[in-house]
Amino acid sequence: MAPGGMAIVGPDGRWQKVNRSLCEMLGYTPAEMLATNFQGITHPDDMDASLEYAMCAFDENVKTINFEKRYIHKDGHTIWVDLSIAVVRDKQNRPAYFITQVRDITKHKRAREALLESEKRYRQLVEISPDAIIVQGNGIIEFVNPAGIQLFGAAHLNVFMGQSLMDFVYPQYKEVLLRQLQEVKSHNQQTPSTQLRLLKLDGSTLYVEASSIAFQYNDRPCTLTVMRDITQHKYAEMATRRSEELYRTMVSNFPNGAVLLFDRQMTLSVVDGLGLKDMGYSKETLEGKNIWDAFPIDTAAKLMPNLRAALTGRQSVSELTFGQRVYQVRTIPVRNEAGDIYAGTAVTQDITERKKMEESLRRAHEELEIKVKERTADLLFANVALKKEIQERRQVQDALDTERKRLFGVLDLLPVLVS
Repeated sequence: MAPGGMAIVGPDGRWQKVNRSLCEMLGYTPAEMLATNFQGITHPDDMDASLEYAMCAFDENVKTINFEKRYIHKDGHTIWVDLSIAVVRDKQNRPAYFITQVRDITKHKRAREALLESEKRYRQLVEISPDAIIVQGNGIIEFVNPAGIQLFGAAHLNVFMGQSLMDFVYPQYKEVLLRQLQEVKSHNQQTPSTQLRLLKLDGSTLYVEASSIAFQYNDRPCTLTVMRDITQHKYAEMATRRSEELYRTMVSNFPNGAVLLFDRQMTLSVVDGLGLKDMGYSKETLEGKNIWDAFPIDTAAKLMPNLRAALTGRQSVSELTFGQRVYQVRTIPVRNEAGDIYAGTAVTQDITERKKMEESLRRAHEELEIKVKERTADLLFANVALKKEIQERRQVQDALDTERKRLFGVLDLLPVLVS
């Protein structure tokens, strides 16, 4: 049995002889095949091309014909075949018959179509991808998708032709990309994402997260690199880091107290301040611990209402006695960029001396009040005595006035008495 379909076909297209393999391939019996011609089982869309190839056989210079076409199986489905036709001529050099080899390539054809469809979809994905995609062959850029062109601020793909991706990498990051590309070449697998700083065509810089993988492009081994712009995220991260460094600097130098940053699980993430030592603690012994594990139970219990208040959005101020010291505790909610509360801050400040001063002032005020009251009482007593003395003096004066009037009256009578 021949490994593929074999047939002898006449110049009119009729099947003159067919082997079993061909019959099984097309689903017909030998008798059914010999009763028809190749036109009868050819796919309608391939009919014109089949007739054109058949006409080529009448060219005296043509000895063999090779092409692909579709036959219709007896049950109606399509079969792709590869035809190899040898032209046998008569004495007048006209085609006498054709020896035809028929090879079923349906699976190969479908696989090829699936591959082409997959490549088409992949190219569409590459074209619409928001991430930059760059293909390099032997270190030279061969393809950049629209997102990549936009990323570098270019007008068109030709700007990149003949250049290396390395030409667009910030000097301090070239070694990073080089290691990534070497890893692809050595292990033939996708590399982990790494951060790169790139140079745009206008000289400005941007940050990307890049990953590379081995890739077949135009039937050649190449390297495909995917880049995602993280410039805004990077700058935000740098700003956050600077803010955190400033925050830690301020916190670590916070005088006469301490600052505690706690999350919703009451875990202390940041603890610092010059007053920690006076409390018998250090940042190393507190950071990472839960409030209940960091402090004595009674101290934690007193702190909890204020800490919970901060996590619900309320500020609070209270006093806490710790050992021989008195602290003012102010709790404040901490919000993220969206305005959501994700943590709280407790600012503690040693107010022991202030409390002592307040107590001294209170006592001095009390003593002053006592002295004022005593002085007031003395003044009241003196006032009563003075009033009494004034009254007595008035009585004496009244008596003197009465006596004087009497004397003046006697004196007025003397002339009369003398006469």
